[in-house]
Amino acid sequence: FYVIEEGLYDIFVARENQTRCVGRYDNHGSFGELALMYNTPRAATIVATTEGALWGLDRVTFRRIILKNNAKKRKTYELFIESVPLLKSLEPSERMKIADVIGEKTYQDGER
Repeated sequence: FYVIEEGLYDIFVARENQTRCVGRYDNHGSFGELALMYNTPRAATIVATTEGALWGLDRVTFRRIILKNNAKKRKTYELFIESVPLLKSLEPSERMKIADVIGEKTYQDGER
């Protein structure tokens, strides 16, 4: 997993025996997380088009950070679910299942 500190990087994807540039990172962004999360081959090739600097994170550290963050978020969701009177009577295992699938949605003022 790489985080871009600076530099320009082109994103190339191979499809139907052709490699095409499908985008560019311009002094910010990150890449490589999907291969680490799902243990799959990389989906794209990133090529530096200027001098730049990247920060790299190995698989073990990346997964540890993601798991810790997910556990923290899950605990927050569990506490929220416990505070909802309608859901308070659920068994702990049922509340945990809800916590696993619940998501956040943020609305702007006046948005429906």
